[in-house]
Amino acid sequence: MQVTRENYITARYTDNAKKIVEILYKEGDKVIPHIIEHDTEHPDWIELMSITNLDEIHLNTHNFIKQSQKDFKKMVMKIAKEDGMVKEVVA
Repeated sequence: MQVTRENYITARYTDNAKKIVEILYKEGDKVIPHIIEHDTEHPDWIELMSITNLDEIHLNTHNFIKQSQKDFKKMVMKIAKEDGMVKEVVA
């Protein structure tokens, strides 16, 4: 893993058990995802904890889920409107 404070973007849990963490970091113009296990003995976890902390990872996870829910609802409403299942109310 080549994550540093300079190229780190975010990290979040990807599973309900909070055992798997997805880290996003920049490599030039690319955003690179890197998956690690929440293992306090593993060098990748130790490196991640030197850049961020557990509270931030939990907050990032919470924010990701909330944003995903909003995006999903927005997409469902868009499809429903396009299919004539819902009419837009104009006040």
